[in-house]
Amino acid sequence: MNPDSARLRIRVARRYVWPWLVGYAHGKLWFDPIYPTVCERLGGSSQPLLDIGCGMGLHAFYLRDRGFEPEIIGLDVDEKKIQRGAKVASRHYPGIKLLPGSCEELPEFSGNVTMLDVLHYLPASRQARVLEEIARRVAPGCWCVIRTSPRDESWRFKGTLAVERLARTISWMTEPAREFPTLEAIKASFPESEFTHEIRPLWGVTPFNSWLLAFQRKQ
Repeated sequence: MNPDSARLRIRVARRYVWPWLVGYAHGKLWFDPIYPTVCERLGGSSQPLLDIGCGMGLHAFYLRDRGFEPEIIGLDVDEKKIQRGAKVASRHYPGIKLLPGSCEELPEFSGNVTMLDVLHYLPASRQARVLEEIARRVAPGCWCVIRTSPRDESWRFKGTLAVERLARTISWMTEPAREFPTLEAIKASFPESEFTHEIRPLWGVTPFNSWLLAFQRKQ
């Protein structure tokens, strides 16, 4: 894998062209720990990636510039973000497809799966079914990496909730937050007989109540 560097992050961010999107990408790549964390797990894989909730494709573009070569398919319900990201992909990133789509209507797929900050946009009654469908698409030796903000009484969760409301108010997010899942509910969809797992906080320097749940299907 290519090493992470300031030059790499600047290059990825500048490919968005639009100034405010460049600034947004800069901030995410500099301060959000999820990008190198996912890269550490997927770096040696030769299997494709399904990126659920891909937004403008920033995660996919970062992985490609870090040297992740397999096909990446990104899905997101926000068609404006998909259109913006697809323009960048068409110019700079062959083998990355960003498509409009819901986590409740996943394509047939086998490989690695990522779903970052998506589950809480679903009612609790539908989260388990989505997680089961995701687990079914993880190939032997491949990873499913999920990031979420579990509901608790911490100041971090209260801050996360406030930012979610702000994002909805300014129309950055098209869907309202519905139900923040528990870590136990997510883990239940990845049985220990089939998956190894890592579950830990992933706060970095951010104030958010972010947690990493990484599941690898056994060979």
